[in-house]
Amino acid sequence: MPNIKSTDTGKKIDFKMKEVTMPLREEFVDAYMLAETSKPQKFSLWVNAVRVITELTDDELLKLTDLDIVQIAVDCLLEVNNKKKVKK
Repeated sequence: MPNIKSTDTGKKIDFKMKEVTMPLREEFVDAYMLAETSKPQKFSLWVNAVRVITELTDDELLKLTDLDIVQIAVDCLLEVNNKKKVKK
């Protein structure tokens, strides 16, 4: 189960990613790119990307900040692209 430390609140966020198949990867990357390139930025697009790739429920998402949700999406993108996180 991946976990990240919120850059917004400093709290640990645990979440479970769905099993990544090629169709799921396609759907998630498309949703991520749509969210990233939208002008103006739309929070709903980031939430959609996170819903596609994780098992987080709406109740769990409600407890997160908007920055946490974007951070989860970025972390999942790195994971599905088989890239290692950069340690800070």
